[in-house]
Order: sequence, then structure tokens, then C-alpha cells
Amino acid sequence: MAANVLLAIRIGPESEAPTRIAARLARDLNAVLTVVYVAVELQTASMVASGGAMDEDSVRETMTRRVRAEVLDFVNAYVSGVTVDVMVVEGEVSEAVARAAGERNADFLVVGTKGRGPLSRLVLGDTAHDLIRRTPCPVVVVPRSVQPKD
Repeated sequence: MAANVLLAIRIGPESEAPTRIAARLARDLNAVLTVVYVAVELQTASMVASGGAMDEDSVRETMTRRVRAEVLDFVNAYVSGVTVDVMVVEGEVSEAVARAAGERNADFLVVGTKGRGPLSRLVLGDTAHDLIRRTPCPVVVVPRSVQPKD
């Protein structure tokens, strides 16, 4: 079975470094890069469907396709030389990403961090810390300040 590097991201500049590092890791391991995106926007599918008198499953499928394409476009701007697969999932972020890592039998999970201070982490919780506890594989946490070498 091929190795699998899982990358959990949001679309935005804070995900550039984790994306580049995950791609390099995947290249080094000759692994598939699976990008997992937790799509909170899918929670609106029922409202969109009812507002437009549409079938909720069709709306959800259309939204998922759109999100998958956006994620792939984002990742492809920073990745070359690796096979990329995109998973669009729903749920609480840490739980959904940990579940995806288990389902894909990930060898590594790469995530970014906002670089919050200790007080903020205590009050708000920290997704990266939660993922380290929940995920069944090693977790590579990329601080916001990291500038990866390609």
C-alpha cells in the first residue's frame, strides 16, 4: 500500500506553508497527498435547498463539488510532483480530521497553527493540540512563522 500524507487546511494564506511542507513530505515518501477540508458551508445545504425549492442532496453534492474544486485549485498552486486527493468532510474540525486520518490510514497529518498564546489556548482550545491527542498517526504542526524550503 502506498504511503499517505494527510493535510488539513483552510483555504487562505495561513495554509501555504503547511501545504508546501506536506507536499515535500509526500514527495520524499513517494506518498499520496490527501487534503482534508472540513466544509462548514455544507451546514447551509438544507436552507439553500428549501429557499430554492431544490433537493437537499443535489444542493449538497453541488456544494461539495465546488468546494473540492476550490481546494484542489488552492493546493495545486503550491504542489507539484505528487498525487493529490481531496476529501471534503463535515463535523467538528478535530473529530472530522482525526476520523479522516483513520479512514485513509494516514502515515502523517500536517496542520498549520494560528500561533495563539497560552491564555487564548486555555480559553478557546487549540485544534492542533486536540488533533495530536485524537489522531492515530504522527502530527506535523507547522507554525505560522515557518517559511518552507521547496
